[in-house]
Amino acid sequence: MHRQPETQHHPPRQRGCPRCRARPCRHRRYVHARRRRKRIERVFGHLKRNLGLRTLKLRGLAGAAEEFSMAAAAYNLQLLARQAAPA
Repeated sequence: MHRQPETQHHPPRQRGCPRCRARPCRHRRYVHARRRRKRIERVFGHLKRNLGLRTLKLRGLAGAAEEFSMAAAAYNLQLLARQAAPA
């Protein structure tokens, strides 16, 4: 006769236990970091999709850094133009 440990919430095959699905506490710093990550990932997605940065044209680490810097500068100029445009 084998007993399951008392710390287990549910049998192994059952899924969807509310205590297992519970998310960790969302502190203020965690929420702020998540928003920052989301904003950064949005920029990377824009660079890859709209500016064609999915594959790099220049070779080497220095070439990749230059190409990425140029794409980031173009993105920043687009942001500045959008902010400076009269509403």
